[in-house]
Amino acid sequence: MAQTYPTLLTATLFVSLLVVPPSAHAQVTFTPPAPPPTITGPVKDEPYVANKVMHMKRSMADGTITQNDAQIYEARDSSGRLLMEIQLTVPGGPSRPAKIFIFDNVVDPNNHTGLNWSSLTKTANLMHLSSPEMRALAAAGTTGKAPPTPVEIKPEMIGQREIHGLMTTGRRTQKSLPAGTIGNTTATDTEHEWWTDEDLHFVVLDTSRNPQHGEQTTELVDLKRVEPDPERFHPPAGYTLHEINSAPAPVKPGEPASSALDIANAPTLTHAEALLKLSSPDKNEKRIGAAVLVREAQASSSLSLKDDTAYSLARAGVGIPEAQQLSQQAVDGAEAEATLALPDSPSHEVFIRETELGRYWDTLGFIYLHQGQDTLAAQYLQGAWLLDPRAYYALHLGKVREHAGDNTAAVAIYREALEARGTQGLKDSLRERIEALSGTADVQPLDMPAIPLDSAVPASAGTALFDAIYTAASNTPEVVFVSGDSAFKPLAATLAASLAKSAPVSFALPDKGPETIVRRIQFVCKTADRATCQAQFLSAQLASETAQP
Repeated sequence: MAQTYPTLLTATLFVSLLVVPPSAHAQVTFTPPAPPPTITGPVKDEPYVANKVMHMKRSMADGTITQNDAQIYEARDSSGRLLMEIQLTVPGGPSRPAKIFIFDNVVDPNNHTGLNWSSLTKTANLMHLSSPEMRALAAAGTTGKAPPTPVEIKPEMIGQREIHGLMTTGRRTQKSLPAGTIGNTTATDTEHEWWTDEDLHFVVLDTSRNPQHGEQTTELVDLKRVEPDPERFHPPAGYTLHEINSAPAPVKPGEPASSALDIANAPTLTHAEALLKLSSPDKNEKRIGAAVLVREAQASSSLSLKDDTAYSLARAGVGIPEAQQLSQQAVDGAEAEATLALPDSPSHEVFIRETELGRYWDTLGFIYLHQGQDTLAAQYLQGAWLLDPRAYYALHLGKVREHAGDNTAAVAIYREALEARGTQGLKDSLRERIEALSGTADVQPLDMPAIPLDSAVPASAGTALFDAIYTAASNTPEVVFVSGDSAFKPLAATLAASLAKSAPVSFALPDKGPETIVRRIQFVCKTADRATCQAQFLSAQLASETAQP
């Protein structure tokens, strides 16, 4: 199959950009700029180095308009390798400084590989994938909750114009996405326009309008027709390299069929082809797609791929036993990685690993929910929701509460989720569910519960951070002072006692695995009056922003 250069670039960009922390997405959400015009194979002997700036403008649900910029370094060497580096600054807040994240993506169309790395994770991913597989992996990203891929629309030619001394050709696509395609509750119109120097195969100006991502413009700042520094096409020293190859295992003919998925006799398909079959209304096609995906995940050491596959199967309602097995493997692996000595001050990476573990707990809980095992489902879904609140975790947990007949608890979770991370379409669905259960149309978000405090709180204004350390060996967490006003150090014992008896905010490991979980607590007293003091858990993602790299 001929590889198209822009497809490889766009896919590797999405894989890398999806590791931006969800808390950053709450402030800055963007899609990669347009790749060069669709051509087959590499563009050789046309090297360049360019700097671009991406302007992002987004209207939030509350009417707030956010505006941010990202810096882009783009280069192509004489062999045709293309590099794109995006530097994104996430604004700080009252309790956290601004942070800079850098994402690099290299595409080598000669070898059909994509390489990406990120300053956030200090890891690099080398992908040996065909074009359709790369698109599917890019859509799934790190969440395992991939939306259907919209149908490609042929661009409309819109003329020529001179931009920065370059004669460019304009193209435009306009799409109407049916409700539910990308989490949207109604049909959504999007528009994308880009202007390309045809001789250099270089995008000079790119503009997109999308109700989910807002308005985004990427424009050229300067361009030099020189050979780029070859060192920039490699990850920095010290980064961990992961190699990804999703080629399906060879078919073993002659294996007997069984009531389970016929994995041994599944045909050789690409990852994307298997996903398409999994989405088919035909049950046999569904099972074939599921079998290919399970075989691929079983042969892989990637916990994320196992989790993604398990969730996809559960969503499709096929191969549930195999999905449970893969999900359990992902959970076991992630829990083993979270087995830590009790640290004085956990690193940023500790909390990032916990965000992954929360995702895996959610998938396993979702599978138990699908099986009607609501008690087990509640254990894992509650753990995921409290560890790292996300709107779709709340949707799954709320369903368990509804099954138990506790609509009041379900509504409370749904209301809390309105302030959690999630798409606007998902939150609109949560509002509709709240209205159906409560009969109230005017739905207001509900704050996450605070940790109850007693009279032992010092009468002093200030802030502090504490860590609550949970292990399978004890139901009561150890609480240690991390940083802040030293007057609050004695509060550690008070918080431990409160957590031991506080049902609204209590956290428990969903199983007896080996993991040690560290929950970070933020304590704030606005004045010396105890009534103004509040202690709340930070999500694993927010906790990572308070920790050292």
